[in-house]
Amino acid sequence: KRFTASYPNKNKFFSDTKIAEAILDDLNTPKALSIMQEIINKPDDFDLEKEISTYKYIFEGSSQDLSISEADKDKINHLIELRLTAKNNGDYETADNIRDELSKMNVAIKDINGKTEWEIL
Repeated sequence: KRFTASYPNKNKFFSDTKIAEAILDDLNTPKALSIMQEIINKPDDFDLEKEISTYKYIFEGSSQDLSISEADKDKINHLIELRLTAKNNGDYETADNIRDELSKMNVAIKDINGKTEWEIL
């Protein structure tokens, strides 16, 4: 069976692959490399597209675009302002709900010296 590197899921991490399983096992790189050898020897036993994509993601890096739009930045900053207002008013339930909403957006927040810093995870 022949395969090429031109997959639509190029450099994407699939957690349900054997290679991912090895890497998620305390970064077991030797095991991941031995799985690649198994894939070469017995390609019919694997989902080649997912395994190769995961391998490339891990060992070649990701080309995933992590940038966000100005509208998303504005929304995040607005939610952070609402959260700060809620905290200052003693409305901790609302503040926690806003924090949870930001978390669902993959936004991590840190309160440092009265200011809230954020980053995309």
